[in-house]
Amino acid sequence: MPNDTTPIKTCTKCGETLPATAAYFYRSKLGKYGLASECKECKAEYKRQYREDNREQVVERERQYREDNRELLAEYQREYHIANREKEAERNRQWHIDNPEKGAEYSRRYRENNPERDHQYYIANREQIAEKGRQYREANREAIAKRSRRWYIANREKVAEQGRRYYIANRKGIIERVRQYSEANREKVVESQREYREVNRERIAERKREYHIVNREKIAEYKREYREANPEKIVEQSRRYYIANRETFAEYQRQYREANREKVNERARIRKSRRRARKRGLPDTFTGEQWLQCLEYHNYCCPVCDNQLRDLFGDIEPHADHWIPLAADECPGTIATNMVCLCNDCNLSKAATLPGEWLAQKYGKRKAAQIIARIEAYFEWATQ
Repeated sequence: MPNDTTPIKTCTKCGETLPATAAYFYRSKLGKYGLASECKECKAEYKRQYREDNREQVVERERQYREDNRELLAEYQREYHIANREKEAERNRQWHIDNPEKGAEYSRRYRENNPERDHQYYIANREQIAEKGRQYREANREAIAKRSRRWYIANREKVAEQGRRYYIANRKGIIERVRQYSEANREKVVESQREYREVNRERIAERKREYHIVNREKIAEYKREYREANPEKIVEQSRRYYIANRETFAEYQRQYREANREKVNERARIRKSRRRARKRGLPDTFTGEQWLQCLEYHNYCCPVCDNQLRDLFGDIEPHADHWIPLAADECPGTIATNMVCLCNDCNLSKAATLPGEWLAQKYGKRKAAQIIARIEAYFEWATQ
């Protein structure tokens, strides 16, 4: 810090008057006070301008100097590095922070151009590198996690493809390692999976839903093959699950019957008709879907008397009738081409009578023929 006794000196270049100290002027034996005539800023500006005007000459001169004094410069750099190790490390660290992309590119090119040297250094300093990496990860855990997450989001497809290729190439080894680890850490694995399911319940459900949509046919085929290969195992599993959840099943069935009363009654009638057919050894292939098709074909009306087979209050219920009665020898069974939807009155009136006799007795031969033709047209449609 200059004081009142410090002499002053005027720069011959810029004309500025400054304290005559080494902080403002370079030292020179020929100058006044042992200092150069130009201030440091003017000298620096002169050197910069000279380098710009004589770039090739300066570069060549410096190159020649380095070649002529290689050992001397190497020794000087080594001594300087030893004396200023922490200072250089801090400067390098700050440069990498300010220039991450440039530093990464420089390191990449160096490794590509010096693979053997890089490998030798790693072998010679393996433990030191590992320890340094561990310390860095501990000190920068959050920053590393954030950087990794950003990279993963930006390269999700690339990561998935790499993982798929690696799994295909190392399938047996991966499965064996997972098996060994699971056996050695069974409780830990179970607890980890339970916590993951609780935290990611919605994510897991969404992933399963998407997978089922994309692989619907594949899943159906897998389930079919599994059922065929493990019928006894499936029956036993279902039995144990039912016993363990008997009350839940009962409550669910009660709620379903209340909400779908008409549907439940239709299924019950179909099961009853099929059971009667089985007792006589006749075919019983009639399904609930075919029953709905029958109702829709006749527009939910009795094909004999045209009365409605449903109302808003559920007082009218259709009856599934064997057109050729089960008691008749020519009955084909409980099949789509022998089942019709009749109203309660027509079904009770017909009973086990053959349709031709019953219709002729009730409506006369002419109208009976029209009704029979209408129902036979439905049977022909049902076979298509």
